[in-house]
Parts: sequence; structure tokens; C-alpha cells
Amino acid sequence: MGAGVESPLNPPTSPERTRSPQPSSLLYLDPSLNCSLQIHPHEKVDAVVNTGPLSTNLSICPSHTGVMVATTMTPGRMLPQVLPLALLLLATCTFGQFAVFLQRHVDQPKSQVPGGSRQYCNVLMQRRRLNTGNRCKPLNTFIHENQGALVALCRTPARRCRNPRMHNCHRSPQRLRVTDCRAIPGGQPPGCRYRSLARSRNIVVACVGGQPVHLDG
Repeated sequence: MGAGVESPLNPPTSPERTRSPQPSSLLYLDPSLNCSLQIHPHEKVDAVVNTGPLSTNLSICPSHTGVMVATTMTPGRMLPQVLPLALLLLATCTFGQFAVFLQRHVDQPKSQVPGGSRQYCNVLMQRRRLNTGNRCKPLNTFIHENQGALVALCRTPARRCRNPRMHNCHRSPQRLRVTDCRAIPGGQPPGCRYRSLARSRNIVVACVGGQPVHLDG
């Protein structure tokens, strides 16, 4: 083959370009939901929903800063691609948070426990596994009303929450049946002991997506 003629079987090669790291862009939903969504450039979409004792895994990508998107696009160009996934994640997170709220705070109809009303909190706090680590939860309230009545609270006028991390709180117009469980000092899991107080009072809940997710009072 003549000089200066390149073989088609051996095309000239150009130096391999080094891809510089692309900056991340952040897209937040509601940080209080403790959910995350991460998109890697040219790779799959990962997401994880972490709701304390309950967990829904869409894939593996732990993050605790809301919804995080790592991509080469600017936030404005990113929204059409990410928004459907973000909305799906938000719906999943909201459902998970409501399930946790029911586990922690709703007992309807009120459970009958061995030892009667004096043992109610001792039994329920252990049955619902609400004491973890090395510290007894100092206070917990169980609500003896159906789910429909609690969801309806989210349609009442909003008010400021006592917990600064929460928003969109609602106070029940009527008194609801509850049992307040207050820890007796000196206990430690799994031997936490509680005083039970059954009464009717107004409650305040924080709502996300039209469902209660936190008991604020």
C-alpha cells in the first residue's frame, strides 16, 4: 500500500477525551418526607423511600436531604424528565408516612389488654415497637378514632405547627378520644413503664398530601 494512504482497517485514532465531573443539580420535594431520588448521567434512575420502621425501595440510593438529582442538565431543563418520577416518589412517601402515623398513634377500636387500662400503654408501646435504642419514648398518644375522621382533619383550616420542622398543621374542631402514655422515669428498653391517661381532647396533626403524617399536639 502506497505511502501516505491509511488502511481502512486501521483508522487513525484520536486521543481519548477525559470526561470532567459534571456538577450536580438539586431538586427538592418535602424534606420532612425523608425520601430521595437520584439520577446518574447516562445511567439508571435510583430511588429510595425511607420512613423509619417502614421502607419502600424503588432502588438503592440512600439520601436524607429530600429529592436529590445528579445530572448534567440545568434544573430548568431537568424538570420535564424528572417531574413524573418525583411525583411518583412523593405519592409513595406520603403513603408511607401515613402508614407510620397509623402505627404510632392510631388504635381503633381501642385494644383490650391483659391487666386493663393501667397496663394499656405498657402493652401498646411494646406491641407497636415504639421504643428503640437505649431510651424510652417520653410521651406518645394513641387516638381512638377511625382513619376517615383523621384524614378529614387535613381539610380544616391550617395553623402554625409547634414543631418548626413541620408545616400545614390542623386542629380537630371536636374533642377526640385518646390515651396519653407518659413514661415513668428510670426505665430503659425493653423495660419501659408508662402511666396511661384516657380522655377526650383536641389534637393537632400535620398533613402532607391530604393525609396526617405527624401528631403535633
